[in-house]
Formats: sequence, C-alpha cells, structure tokens
Amino acid sequence: MASDSELVIETLGRIAADPASWDALLDLLPEDDGAPVSGAGGEAAVAWAQSAALAQHRRGDGDPQAAATEAGWIVLSERDRVVSFNPQAAAAFEPLGRLALDRPLDWAREANAVIAGAALRRVRAGERQLIVRLETGDGAPRFAFASAVGSVPLPPGADAGGALAGLVFPAVDEGSRLWGVVRDSFGLTEAEVRVARLLRDGLSMQQIAERLDVSARTVRNQLQSVFAKLGVQRQSDLVRALTELAGVNRALHGPGFGEASAGAFADAPPVLGATLADGRTLAYREYGAPSGRPVLILHGTPGSSLLPSGTDARARALGLRLVAPDRPGFGLSSPSPDYSFAGVAADMVALADHLGLERLAVGGAHSGAAFALHVAARLGARATLVMASSGRAPGPPPRDRNRLARMRRRMEAQPWVAEALFGIVRLRHTPQLTRRLLGKAAAHSPGDAAFLAASPWVVDYVHGYAAEALAQGSRGAAAEMQAFRTAAHEAPELACPLILWSGAEDAIIPARSFADYARVRPTEARVIEGIGHYMPMKHWFEILERLAAPPPPP
Repeated sequence: MASDSELVIETLGRIAADPASWDALLDLLPEDDGAPVSGAGGEAAVAWAQSAALAQHRRGDGDPQAAATEAGWIVLSERDRVVSFNPQAAAAFEPLGRLALDRPLDWAREANAVIAGAALRRVRAGERQLIVRLETGDGAPRFAFASAVGSVPLPPGADAGGALAGLVFPAVDEGSRLWGVVRDSFGLTEAEVRVARLLRDGLSMQQIAERLDVSARTVRNQLQSVFAKLGVQRQSDLVRALTELAGVNRALHGPGFGEASAGAFADAPPVLGATLADGRTLAYREYGAPSGRPVLILHGTPGSSLLPSGTDARARALGLRLVAPDRPGFGLSSPSPDYSFAGVAADMVALADHLGLERLAVGGAHSGAAFALHVAARLGARATLVMASSGRAPGPPPRDRNRLARMRRRMEAQPWVAEALFGIVRLRHTPQLTRRLLGKAAAHSPGDAAFLAASPWVVDYVHGYAAEALAQGSRGAAAEMQAFRTAAHEAPELACPLILWSGAEDAIIPARSFADYARVRPTEARVIEGIGHYMPMKHWFEILERLAAPPPPP
C-alpha cells in the first residue's frame, strides 16, 4: 500500500497548496451522513485520492513561494530550558527528541545532548557561532548552529527572556557566508573548504580537479578528509548538509528572517507556561495591565495566543488584563488525552486557578466562543461575563450555507482528511497561501473583501498566529474539529450575562445558530452591518472596549 499512501499524500499536498482547488475536495468527499473513512490507507481513501488526482492539474515542482521556508530556532535559558521556538524548529527537532516550553531539551540520544551542551557552553563563553553534528535514527546526520542569543533570528519584538544561547536548524536554501564557520567548527583546511564548496555547488570530482588545477586523486583524498571530519559517509549526505547549513547561515546573517510575520509579533508579549496537575504544559500570553480586570480570551481554529498588534497597549489603557491561552495541542500547549469541551474547560479553569484569578470575564471568537461558554459554566459564580464574537456552535454547519462551511462539515466526517490537510498546510504555510485562503473566505462578503483590501496587516497577523497554532503538528486542529462534530448541540447553563456580536454578512457562521446553541436569551446582541466573518478582527478594539465596560445586568 506504499504507493497508494503516496498517492493520497501527493493529492492532498496539491490541494492544500492551492485554495482555488479546495472546491474539488468538497465535491469528492462523501456526505457527512455516511460512514467515516478509517484511515489514509483504506480502500475508500485510495479511491478518493485517485478521483482527486484526476480532478487536479499537475503543477510541476509546485508553487515556488510555498516551497520557501525559514530556519528553525530554539532559544534556551541559562539553565538550558526552552524559552521559545518556532514551528520550523519543532519539525526539525522531531527526529532528535522532544521539545517543550520551559523544559530542558529532551534528547533521544545522550551523545547529542553532550555535543549540543558543549557547543552551547562555548558560545556562552564568547564564541559567536559553532556548527554541531547531531545523530538521527535513520543514520543521516543533522547539523545545526549553536549561536549567541544576539544572533538568533527571533521575530521582531520577541523576548528572549534572559536566554543566553540558541540552536538554529537549517532550511534547505542557498547562502554565502558559511565556509569560515565550517572551517572553524570542524578543523577543515582552506583546501578542504574549497573542495567542499565546489562539491556543494554541483561540480564532479574531475571538474573540481580541473578548476583547482590539482589531480583527481588529491581531490578524492581531500573529500575523504572532509567526510571524516564532518562524520558523513556519502557524497549526497555531504552535499545535503552543506546546502542546508548555507540556508541557516543566510538566516543568521542576512535580512528578511521573519519579515512575513514581523508585524504580527512586533509588540507581542512573551509566551509563558503553566504546568497542569497531570504534568502537561498550558502556554499563554498576558496583555495589558497586570492588576487590571482579568479576561480570558479564547482563540479560533487554527489559532494561538497571538492577538492583533496594539492589543497590549490598548488593554493597558482600558485597565484590562487579558490572558490568552493556547488550547491543548495548539501552539506550545501540550496535547490533551481528553480533547472535549469539558476537558478544555477544565484546563482553562486550572489556568485561572494557577494565576489566582478569582473573578473574570471570558471572551471567544469563532470556534473559541463555544469553549468560552463551557469555561464560564465551569467557573460558575466566578464568571462575570461571556462575550462571543462571530461564535460557531458545535455540530455540522447548516447544509444550505456556503461551500467553505460545507467542506468543513465533510472534513469533520473524515478525520484522516482533516489531520492530513492541516499537516500539509503546516508544512507549506506561507504568507502567499494565507493571502489566498483569506481572499477565498472573503469572497462571500463584500464587507470582508473591502476590509481585507484596506488592511494589509491582516495577512501578517493570520499567518503568524496560524504558524504558532500548528507549531506541534496538526492533531490539535483535527481533534478540535472532531470535538465540534461529536459534542451535544446544547450549551451548559450560564450564571452570568451573555453578549453576542456578529457580522451581518457572515455566510460561514450564521449568528442565529450560535444564539440557538447558547439556550439562553443574550443580555446583549449586536449584528454589525458591512462586515461578515472578519468582524472580530475589524472590530477588535471595540470588543476590548465592551469588555472593559461594566457588565450588563443579567
């Protein structure tokens, strides 16, 4: 079944990279009242992939923009605990061990821990950069830079939290300032560096000999020395390693790292972490005044604790203390064995307890709104208010809604498709893909389209928080889709006022469905004209102002 599985993945990859083709996914997935496909290797999955492959046009090597990637960085504190990392680092570290916020690197091989630890001590002692060679289970070595924290390419505004060093993993790309670091890290001679560089550039041994005016035997001996010093066995491994290291070197020295999401992270507070009773980590950010009125803010899907730029200053001015957590499996929060509305609500209440929040309001947008109801219900008398913005109710979307809602309904019926599609989007996540997805969703609302055209920051912001959301993989997003499908279409009883805001043009999440789900008459309901699904972004600061105002009487 290997070739069948490859067909499934290849087809999903082409669909995920081109939102214009997502309509094909809707046409090909079975209706949600049928039996779900059990896995990507099943006969139904292969038949579906074959149909999808016939419906798609091949695009050669794919979108060159989608192929572009950034280096992966891990920032470490003086005690070698993880302060921060990006999605590329999470993917790069996966074959080497486990990566978790506010914990030491959990190396699968002790030898790698020793090698990396020695390099980090050296850069803390004053050496700017070193290259470390790390072993993986497949026998192919992986290389990374150990670097002083000042040269680790954090997104603008990110807080290193007092960390002194970091590891930077390469993305496959070209670069031009690599060779001195290679020489110093592995003790290569100038002649060996010249040979390695020409080999990386695609020359054969005979061509290298002619270029350097030496014998082929001399080139062969120098390459054997390079192999031994870098610890690689094959010429292909050497070329791959040098090419990847060139890419991370460019990220360290050149402009452009994180430019796509620079605005999104410009004033974002650092990610913090709380340890739950079962040992899991719940990541969160705090915005605004530390002694202000506390509000728990729950993100949509896929989303993270990253809120729009300017939130920290506006919340501080309004006297609000916003706590924005990553739900389990999203961002830097550990996955949960019980991803359900009740399970997530228990985690959020535990976070409130950890922070000493006695009385608090709860807000949520899109998918986060339903979780806000469950959290407020679990808080009981401690909840002062729930504010739901463009809230999406659990259960299948109405059958007469737009194609994006219908596609989500069918994806929820096919769990393997949801996880695979989110996984491929994660790997190919670019600002260009984000822009196309936003444009496709905005096509259903003239107000959304106008807002998107007039607000270039939206692409940066959505690109940034979606990248954070999928940092650990796609299972969190897929688990949430399943939670929405299997949950009872009845919200728990609330003991506090409920405010509902929605966009009049929202064809993806109709306002009436969430009001019906809530089961209680909202204390305040507002339908905003001239905007649709993007209402929470366009009116974000107004939402904060409403949260800062006195709660309406119950």
